[in-house]
Amino acid sequence: MKRTLIAIVLLGLAVSLTLRAEAKEKEEHLRMKRFETPAVKVYVAVAQVVSEDYELASTIREGYTVVFYESQSLDEKGWVVTAICHEDGEKSAVTLYFKRNGSMRIVGIEKLKDKMAEKFWARLEKALKKQLAPPKERD
Repeated sequence: MKRTLIAIVLLGLAVSLTLRAEAKEKEEHLRMKRFETPAVKVYVAVAQVVSEDYELASTIREGYTVVFYESQSLDEKGWVVTAICHEDGEKSAVTLYFKRNGSMRIVGIEKLKDKMAEKFWARLEKALKKQLAPPKERD
């Protein structure tokens, strides 16, 4: 009986750890994105998106880092988001880090981070397309 109970506990722990690892992998995937563009150009596009659509807190040009505030609703104090652009071999990558800024919300935080990341990626891709588009010829 005792061995059966120990086996059940160990099996439950193994399943739990596997699910957590899969969730962590999904979280990292949503919060990091690779681009075929040099890091300096991606950094410029990140700074542009943040200055147009968010409340800019700071930029660090040497570290390709942009810090900004994101607020989802009026009753929330919001989030401090750090976007770090870095070289990734021949490509570049942007990683988003989210930190709560005094919010009391405890349910659905990870989904909210995913939603904020997806919205940011869409805006960044649009800005990069505009930045990399060939200039229009004048008649």
